[in-house]
Amino acid sequence: MSDRKRRNIRYRTHKRRLQGWDYSTPGTYFVTFCTHERKEMLGHIESGEMILSKAGVICVGIIRAQAACGIERFVIMPNHVHLLIRISSERAPSLSKVIRSIKAATSIECHAHGISGAIWQPSFHDHIVRNQQDHDRLYEYIENNPLRWELDCMNASGISQAEACATKNAWSD
Repeated sequence: MSDRKRRNIRYRTHKRRLQGWDYSTPGTYFVTFCTHERKEMLGHIESGEMILSKAGVICVGIIRAQAACGIERFVIMPNHVHLLIRISSERAPSLSKVIRSIKAATSIECHAHGISGAIWQPSFHDHIVRNQQDHDRLYEYIENNPLRWELDCMNASGISQAEACATKNAWSD
């Protein structure tokens, strides 16, 4: 296999967005993005409460500064962030621009405070909120996420990955 072909396979990105959906149209989105290699660099959970690290405090500050972008609710977890974002007008920045802005600003601030290396994975997961029931369920999910850390798929030290993902899928249906 040629070096070029190997490089293309290694860095291939898959379209994770819903095909045909314009992410700059008004709507509400549930977004998750992870730290680089899912390292628990944003803090740790203690008795169901998130204790922020320096990087976590920086991330909170950046997200709060972006509140004008329609961030309704968020939670910082040890190795990922969940956001509920409402794009309210055609003039608002697209979902990708909001997430890119949060990640870039957090990375710049972290590096300025001596936290080296990559901070975030390159992409993010999104879910288009379809109705009020969906919104309420996701709002509650964000609210209770630190309490559920032991069951979280992204918790490397919690229960097994298979059990955690089965629990998460059963809860989110």
